[in-house]
Amino acid sequence: MFTPKDLVLYDQFVLDTRPEKPELELHESSRRRQIVWAILDSALALLETRQGKESLAMVAERIITTRDKINKGRTKSRQEPHIYTDKLANLPRWIDRFLASMRDHFPLVLISTLTEGEAETKKKDWGSDMRMYVAADAGTLYLNHDIIANMGHAMDQRQAREERERQNSRTRSGAKGKKANDQPQEPDEYQLFKFQMVISVAHELVHFLTGFLTGTAKPNTPLAVTAEPYSTKDGEAGRFWEAQFLGGFVEYWAPELSEGDSPDTLRHPGRPYLFDEGSVSTALGYEVSSSYILDFLRGSRSLAPGHLWETEPFD
Repeated sequence: MFTPKDLVLYDQFVLDTRPEKPELELHESSRRRQIVWAILDSALALLETRQGKESLAMVAERIITTRDKINKGRTKSRQEPHIYTDKLANLPRWIDRFLASMRDHFPLVLISTLTEGEAETKKKDWGSDMRMYVAADAGTLYLNHDIIANMGHAMDQRQAREERERQNSRTRSGAKGKKANDQPQEPDEYQLFKFQMVISVAHELVHFLTGFLTGTAKPNTPLAVTAEPYSTKDGEAGRFWEAQFLGGFVEYWAPELSEGDSPDTLRHPGRPYLFDEGSVSTALGYEVSSSYILDFLRGSRSLAPGHLWETEPFD
């Protein structure tokens, strides 16, 4: 069972170079460890749903069949091989094996100031027999330092707000306090950040799936396994998965900031929009439903991933 104690997690406070050895291992009781574990656990839970497994099998089949097609007529030195030798019909059981290894032996995680975007994956050569796959040997997951720090701040804000509400409910004479089982109708900032990071980490785990199928850090994903315009010379398996699983691409948008804005405004995650095409400059974007975000984070297994929005398009 994957627990916060099992997570190998380091915090990198490095501005110019990425060292071979991490700087600081976070104690199992630290706030950031709890935040990161919650993200990883939710990302794995998302991929462990029926829809999640089906989407991973779809990505895997596309990678395998595309590589086979590319390699026909090529000399051995120019081929882009994979190590999958079973029937395509048996892919679901290999997806189960991949996810089980992620649960039991999650790769090293670094919270880094050098991470571009929300998260990054650095794959490693790990072997040539998929039966021997150990996720911890297959690469490193990097998480954006600023986002994790902002999540900690948002968690502090939430706890302070809840404490004020408890005090107000006790001090107001005759006022009805908020029931313990009342559910919020809008996600708070912590939940918005978590939704962002869960999707981003699930995206990165798709890159680990590519390594699971090839045994190596290179060659890269075939160009046909992508979503426009997220490719130039190589494919983008993570974006291909987003298109299949979500029906588009989730991007966060926030109002333009000005000099007088408070520090809390600068920490705000913005609002998530689902774009039906890759180019956010021209595609229609739909604000992701608040109820979908809340159900998503509560672990609902009855979500329809292709229907995240309920508002008018944003462009």
